[in-house]
Amino acid sequence: FRTAALPGSPPPGGAVGGEVTATGSGGASFTATFTYTAVDDARWYTTSTYPPSGPALGGTSVRLNVANVGLVLPSPDSLRATFGGVEGRVFSVLSSSESLAVVDVEAPPFPCPPGAPRCPVDGSLFLAGDPAVGVPFEFEYLASDPIVKSVSPAEVTEAGGDLLTISIANFPAVGSPDEVEVSFAGLQAPSHPLRVVFSDATETVLTVLSPPAPAGDLYTLVKPLFAPSR
Repeated sequence: FRTAALPGSPPPGGAVGGEVTATGSGGASFTATFTYTAVDDARWYTTSTYPPSGPALGGTSVRLNVANVGLVLPSPDSLRATFGGVEGRVFSVLSSSESLAVVDVEAPPFPCPPGAPRCPVDGSLFLAGDPAVGVPFEFEYLASDPIVKSVSPAEVTEAGGDLLTISIANFPAVGSPDEVEVSFAGLQAPSHPLRVVFSDATETVLTVLSPPAPAGDLYTLVKPLFAPSR
């Protein structure tokens, strides 16, 4: 067998092309190509970041797949994460070995420049006791303000108690009703049975009971309770 590496020296985590050539006894030659991953034995690297973006209000759960770790990460407390220099929260180490770790991080609120619809930042995941041991990653904040996309049904009774479905965009992902406050023209909706139907970095859907209110148009305000209002 004869092997020959193809040109190129990618950074750690990059793909390297190669080929294997076999020559039979009759002189026939066969060639197969392959790729492998270049690894710096002293350096972590990310194989994926998902989702790659989230609202500037924060709250997006970001999953990092980190390779070439070199040690088993015992718990979220062993790690720290920053987004553009702002401290995030490492809340889960789903799996960890010396070769690969899967880590969940919550993106913090971030002050995007005024007027910028998006602002990319450099993130960093590293050991809590040694910032020199870690890995960079990329994340992009969406600076658009949260908006209520729809409220259904569009009309409710003055007595209140009608079940409403509210869809919101550019809102931080929430996991429970305790993380959200809903009000109508300053009248706070009953906290229960407020329910989070669906929530991720792109859309949040809630159901809530309407409060008693006089006839007329009511504006709807939905506010996350764990991030500052903008």
